[in-house]
Amino acid sequence: MKKIIFLSLVLISLVFAANESKSWTIVVCSTKNIENADTFIRKNIRKNVQNIYVFNNAYNYKTTYGAFKTQKEALNFYNKFIKKINGFKPYIIKTKYNLSQPKQINNLVKLYKPNSIKKLLKKTTTSNHKKIRKQIKSNDCYTIAICSTSNIQNANNFIKNNMKNAQLKKIYILNYVNRYITTYGAFKSYISAKEFLNRYSNTIKNSEPYILRNKDSLTTTNKNSNIVKVILPKELRKQQELNDKNIVKKELNEPIKIIVKQESKTTTNFVKSLKTKKYKVIPSLKMSQTKLSGDLMFGTNGTSVDFGTIGVGKTNSFIPSIEVIIGKKHKVKSSYTTSIFSGNSKLSNPIILDNYTYNSGENISTNISTTWYQNGYKYNYKDNDLGLNIHSYNSDIKISNNTNTTSVNLSYLFLALTFDKYHHFNGYAIGYGGSIGKGSGVNYLDYYLNLEKPINYIKDSSISIGYSSQRLSFDDSIYSGKSNHQGIDFMFKKEF
Repeated sequence: MKKIIFLSLVLISLVFAANESKSWTIVVCSTKNIENADTFIRKNIRKNVQNIYVFNNAYNYKTTYGAFKTQKEALNFYNKFIKKINGFKPYIIKTKYNLSQPKQINNLVKLYKPNSIKKLLKKTTTSNHKKIRKQIKSNDCYTIAICSTSNIQNANNFIKNNMKNAQLKKIYILNYVNRYITTYGAFKSYISAKEFLNRYSNTIKNSEPYILRNKDSLTTTNKNSNIVKVILPKELRKQQELNDKNIVKKELNEPIKIIVKQESKTTTNFVKSLKTKKYKVIPSLKMSQTKLSGDLMFGTNGTSVDFGTIGVGKTNSFIPSIEVIIGKKHKVKSSYTTSIFSGNSKLSNPIILDNYTYNSGENISTNISTTWYQNGYKYNYKDNDLGLNIHSYNSDIKISNNTNTTSVNLSYLFLALTFDKYHHFNGYAIGYGGSIGKGSGVNYLDYYLNLEKPINYIKDSSISIGYSSQRLSFDDSIYSGKSNHQGIDFMFKKEF
């Protein structure tokens, strides 16, 4: 009986040991593309005694070495083997995956099993390397990756829904470990692929394309090729023509409808996007450290007063906003700003505000409460956002001493033309723009510059930091002067 219990305990411990997750690994390099990762591995890890993993982490490729159950086990391996490799600073991490089951890891691009590097190096001698380099130069190995899916059906659906206008180059579906990468075109060099991407980016601008060098030629296939499917431009045209014929047949079988008015293409796309729910909602929250500067004169006989002399300085403003992107071209945005500036000062010179005189040497307190609504529409024209905003500006100004309080309300409604532009590079985005407007008794000018970065651990979200300036010039029968709201902005936004 004791023997049976002992054997049972041994079997249970073995099962638990087998199921224990190997999530610790050693990061050995991070590269911009998979080719650089492959070159690094062949050059520095000639005899791999553990698995080597290459992961696609959104904006780079991370190469790791080994799979371990504990951090101590990884550290022992690091001290024994990794120190012999030069040219990088490796570090140990714990992943969220079980590395002993690579087929379940979605972003795993490449896997080198133990001793596979040594076998590859034996096959590729110096003369073979020259042949390979010559073959890479002569063959079309470069392509533009536009989509990565877990199965071929999702890849086909992406092509059907997003690549209707792609009638210049072939579309390829490539198999990388357990991912299917959809690519566009075949090019002999990185430069030619880059030029094509810059020229025809509108065809695939819905995705975030990047240039990929495939291990094999895309124009001459072989038995070991990773090309799963090739779609010719003619097939896309035939499929589109077939869809059009089916639509015509369907319309012929339906009752005749009288068309009262022919809508413009832009209006049709706008309405179609709303009906099919092809829109995005992006709420955001901005925290602005705003400084108020400028001067203002109250009444026809008043004194021009600088905001700095009456104790007004900086304040923190919170600006919630919501933007709706409809289809590919249309944007509607609304924002609300509230800010309170307050301070105390001792007058060095007398001032006259609304026919009341505040004498030199008096202590005065100032409170300026501002609310600002902005609602607007933008249209994307050649990757530039052009639009029109409606501004509702209201500011209550109170200046008081021990015996008197002067209260003034500034309220203006005006229109402004807007311009916005974004440039993307290495996972970051630089945005800049401005607007100019005019209303009854007020002129308006603003500009901004910011740097935005996606948050990897929160889906479809980003943070940004920037500088903005909003200038108002007043000139009516009662008040005249200018007001400048400027400062550093921090913003968080999330897409739904």
